[in-house]
Amino acid sequence: CLTETLASTVEPPRPELANRANALANELARLRVLAQAGDPSVAAAAAIAVKDSQELGYVPLIARAYLVQGLDLMVRGDGPAAIPLLDRAATTALDAGDEVGFIEAYARQVFGIARSQTNLLPPNAAAVLGAIPYVEHIALRLGAAASFERPLLFNNIGVSRLSAGDKADARKWFLKAIE
Repeated sequence: CLTETLASTVEPPRPELANRANALANELARLRVLAQAGDPSVAAAAAIAVKDSQELGYVPLIARAYLVQGLDLMVRGDGPAAIPLLDRAATTALDAGDEVGFIEAYARQVFGIARSQTNLLPPNAAAVLGAIPYVEHIALRLGAAASFERPLLFNNIGVSRLSAGDKADARKWFLKAIE
Protein backbone atom coordinates (compact mmCIF):
# COMPACT_ATOMS: atom_id res chain seq x y z
CA CYS A 1 0.00 0.00 0.00
CA LEU A 2 2.83 2.42 0.81
CA THR A 3 4.39 1.96 -2.65
CA GLU A 4 1.01 2.49 -4.27
CA THR A 5 0.34 5.62 -2.22
CA LEU A 6 3.76 7.12 -2.93
CA ALA A 7 3.51 6.41 -6.66
CA SER A 8 -0.08 7.57 -7.07
CA THR A 9 -0.76 10.65 -9.13
CA VAL A 10 -4.47 10.53 -8.30
CA GLU A 11 -5.80 13.44 -6.31
CA PRO A 12 -7.82 12.33 -3.27
CA PRO A 13 -11.47 13.35 -3.21
CA ARG A 14 -12.36 16.71 -1.75
CA PRO A 15 -13.03 16.44 2.01
CA GLU A 16 -16.78 16.91 1.59
CA LEU A 17 -16.86 13.96 -0.86
CA ALA A 18 -14.49 11.68 1.04
CA ASN A 19 -17.07 9.60 2.94
CA ARG A 20 -19.27 9.02 -0.12
CA ALA A 21 -16.21 8.34 -2.29
CA ASN A 22 -14.89 5.79 0.22
CA ALA A 23 -18.25 4.01 0.40
CA LEU A 24 -18.51 3.92 -3.40
CA ALA A 25 -14.91 2.69 -3.73
CA ASN A 26 -15.74 -0.16 -1.35
CA GLU A 27 -18.85 -1.02 -3.37
CA LEU A 28 -16.82 -1.03 -6.59
CA ALA A 29 -14.24 -3.33 -5.01
CA ARG A 30 -17.04 -5.69 -3.97
CA LEU A 31 -18.60 -5.59 -7.44
CA ARG A 32 -15.24 -6.23 -9.05
CA VAL A 33 -14.84 -9.49 -7.11
CA LEU A 34 -18.38 -10.53 -7.99
CA ALA A 35 -17.80 -9.63 -11.66
CA GLN A 36 -14.70 -11.81 -11.77
CA ALA A 37 -16.79 -14.63 -10.30
CA GLY A 38 -19.39 -14.20 -13.05
CA ASP A 39 -22.19 -13.15 -10.70
CA PRO A 40 -25.18 -12.15 -12.88
CA SER A 41 -26.29 -9.48 -10.39
CA VAL A 42 -23.26 -7.33 -11.19
CA ALA A 43 -24.62 -5.81 -14.42
CA ALA A 44 -27.42 -3.89 -12.71
CA ALA A 45 -25.32 -2.99 -9.66
CA ALA A 46 -22.43 -1.77 -11.84
CA ALA A 47 -24.79 0.44 -13.85
CA ILE A 48 -25.95 2.01 -10.58
CA ALA A 49 -22.32 2.45 -9.49
CA VAL A 50 -21.50 4.25 -12.76
CA LYS A 51 -24.48 6.57 -12.23
CA ASP A 52 -23.54 7.16 -8.57
CA SER A 53 -19.89 7.86 -9.43
CA GLN A 54 -20.92 10.30 -12.16
CA GLU A 55 -23.24 12.09 -9.73
CA LEU A 56 -20.42 12.24 -7.17
CA GLY A 57 -18.13 13.70 -9.81
CA TYR A 58 -14.94 12.06 -8.55
CA VAL A 59 -13.30 11.05 -11.82
CA PRO A 60 -11.12 8.17 -10.51
CA LEU A 61 -14.24 6.38 -9.30
CA ILE A 62 -16.01 6.95 -12.60
CA ALA A 63 -13.09 5.20 -14.32
CA ARG A 64 -13.24 2.31 -11.86
CA ALA A 65 -16.99 1.97 -12.33
CA TYR A 66 -16.57 1.70 -16.11
CA LEU A 67 -13.79 -0.83 -15.55
CA VAL A 68 -16.08 -2.98 -13.38
CA GLN A 69 -18.82 -2.79 -16.02
CA GLY A 70 -16.40 -3.80 -18.75
CA LEU A 71 -14.87 -6.58 -16.66
CA ASP A 72 -18.33 -7.96 -15.93
CA LEU A 73 -19.17 -8.10 -19.63
CA MET A 74 -15.80 -9.68 -20.50
CA VAL A 75 -16.23 -12.42 -17.91
CA ARG A 76 -19.74 -13.12 -19.17
CA GLY A 77 -18.37 -13.45 -22.73
CA ASP A 78 -19.58 -10.20 -24.28
CA GLY A 79 -16.28 -8.68 -25.39
CA PRO A 80 -17.78 -6.47 -28.10
CA ALA A 81 -20.03 -4.74 -25.55
CA ALA A 82 -17.18 -4.52 -23.03
CA ILE A 83 -14.70 -2.81 -25.37
CA PRO A 84 -16.34 0.66 -25.42
CA LEU A 85 -16.74 0.59 -21.63
CA LEU A 86 -13.10 -0.36 -21.18
CA ASP A 87 -12.16 2.44 -23.57
CA ARG A 88 -14.14 4.86 -21.37
CA ALA A 89 -12.46 3.42 -18.29
CA ALA A 90 -9.02 3.90 -19.86
CA THR A 91 -9.58 7.47 -21.04
CA THR A 92 -11.33 8.47 -17.82
CA ALA A 93 -8.48 7.00 -15.76
CA LEU A 94 -6.02 9.07 -17.81
CA ASP A 95 -8.14 12.17 -17.22
CA ALA A 96 -8.02 11.40 -13.49
CA GLY A 97 -4.25 10.97 -13.48
CA ASP A 98 -4.70 7.29 -12.66
CA GLU A 99 -2.08 5.74 -14.91
CA VAL A 100 -2.22 2.38 -13.15
CA GLY A 101 -5.98 2.22 -13.72
CA PHE A 102 -5.39 3.26 -17.32
CA ILE A 103 -2.95 0.37 -17.86
CA GLU A 104 -5.43 -2.18 -16.52
CA ALA A 105 -8.38 -0.83 -18.51
CA TYR A 106 -6.27 -0.65 -21.68
CA ALA A 107 -4.94 -4.20 -21.11
CA ARG A 108 -8.45 -5.54 -20.75
CA GLN A 109 -9.53 -3.62 -23.84
CA VAL A 110 -6.69 -5.22 -25.83
CA PHE A 111 -7.85 -8.64 -24.62
CA GLY A 112 -11.44 -7.87 -25.62
CA ILE A 113 -10.32 -6.83 -29.09
CA ALA A 114 -8.18 -9.95 -29.45
CA ARG A 115 -10.97 -12.30 -28.41
CA SER A 116 -13.83 -10.71 -30.38
CA GLN A 117 -14.89 -11.41 -33.93
CA THR A 118 -13.48 -8.83 -36.32
CA ASN A 119 -16.91 -7.86 -37.67
CA LEU A 120 -18.07 -7.01 -34.12
CA LEU A 121 -15.17 -4.72 -33.26
CA PRO A 122 -15.61 -0.97 -32.87
CA PRO A 123 -14.13 1.16 -35.66
CA ASN A 124 -11.25 2.36 -33.43
CA ALA A 125 -9.94 -1.15 -32.63
CA ALA A 126 -6.88 -0.81 -34.88
CA ALA A 127 -6.04 2.56 -33.33
CA VAL A 128 -6.29 1.06 -29.84
CA LEU A 129 -3.77 -1.63 -30.77
CA GLY A 130 -1.60 0.98 -32.46
CA ALA A 131 -1.05 2.66 -29.10
CA ILE A 132 0.71 -0.41 -27.64
CA PRO A 133 4.27 1.01 -27.94
CA TYR A 134 3.27 4.13 -26.00
CA VAL A 135 1.28 2.29 -23.36
CA GLU A 136 4.19 -0.08 -22.84
CA HIS A 137 6.40 2.90 -21.95
CA ILE A 138 3.88 4.11 -19.37
CA ALA A 139 3.57 0.61 -17.88
CA LEU A 140 7.34 0.25 -17.59
CA ARG A 141 7.76 3.71 -16.06
CA LEU A 142 5.23 2.92 -13.32
CA GLY A 143 7.53 0.30 -11.81
CA ALA A 144 6.22 -1.43 -8.70
CA ALA A 145 2.98 0.57 -8.75
CA ALA A 146 1.87 -1.49 -11.78
CA SER A 147 3.14 -4.88 -10.62
CA PHE A 148 -0.20 -6.50 -11.50
CA GLU A 149 -1.26 -4.32 -14.40
CA ARG A 150 1.99 -4.46 -16.39
CA PRO A 151 2.12 -8.29 -16.65
CA LEU A 152 -1.60 -8.25 -17.44
CA LEU A 153 -0.90 -5.79 -20.26
CA PHE A 154 2.00 -7.81 -21.65
CA ASN A 155 0.02 -11.05 -21.43
CA ASN A 156 -2.97 -9.52 -23.21
CA ILE A 157 -0.76 -8.07 -25.94
CA GLY A 158 0.59 -11.61 -26.33
CA VAL A 159 -2.96 -12.92 -26.67
CA SER A 160 -3.59 -10.23 -29.27
CA ARG A 161 -0.50 -11.21 -31.26
CA LEU A 162 -1.40 -14.91 -31.00
CA SER A 163 -4.92 -14.16 -32.24
CA ALA A 164 -3.34 -12.35 -35.19
CA GLY A 165 -1.30 -15.47 -35.98
CA ASP A 166 2.08 -14.03 -34.96
CA LYS A 167 3.36 -16.73 -32.61
CA ALA A 168 6.91 -15.34 -32.42
CA ASP A 169 5.75 -11.89 -31.30
CA ALA A 170 3.19 -13.45 -28.94
CA ARG A 171 5.94 -15.46 -27.30
CA LYS A 172 8.01 -12.28 -26.83
CA TRP A 173 5.11 -10.61 -24.99
CA PHE A 174 4.34 -13.69 -22.89
CA LEU A 175 7.97 -13.81 -21.79
CA LYS A 176 7.82 -10.12 -20.87
CA ALA A 177 4.73 -10.85 -18.78
CA ILE A 178 6.56 -13.62 -16.94
CA GLU A 179 9.53 -11.34 -16.21
